[in-house]
Amino acid sequence: MKKIKKNYVIRRENKSELSLNGNMKENVVCINTKKGFIHSLAKFILSWKLATENNNFVTDVTFKNGKKSDIIDLDNSIAYNILNTNSIEETQPVQNSVYPVTVQPILAKTLIEQIKSYLPNSWSLNFSKKKKSKK
Repeated sequence: MKKIKKNYVIRRENKSELSLNGNMKENVVCINTKKGFIHSLAKFILSWKLATENNNFVTDVTFKNGKKSDIIDLDNSIAYNILNTNSIEETQPVQNSVYPVTVQPILAKTLIEQIKSYLPNSWSLNFSKKKKSKK
């Protein structure tokens, strides 16, 4: 694992827009259990795709203007925001003007549905939450 270099943060014209913290490492997926399993799995899948395409990325990024992003593709200056909703329309419209890079919203459930066919039949990815029984 190599720590991200301050001079290699997104394209040169945007490097000053990213607020670096000491824990940020290039090509390492950071998982936040508070965001849930589906969100974390989607973040891993997207990071894996970027890594297999030889793109460098960082996760859990905060820009200097306070906006956050789940993944930044450093080579293409694209911010990916993973959404835990059923449709992009359910969320507030993403305004690219408030981000210093292009923003691409990704639906976590849709991304995982696309890879289900690659998983063994014995694996079950159930998206429904279990209802607590009343006592």
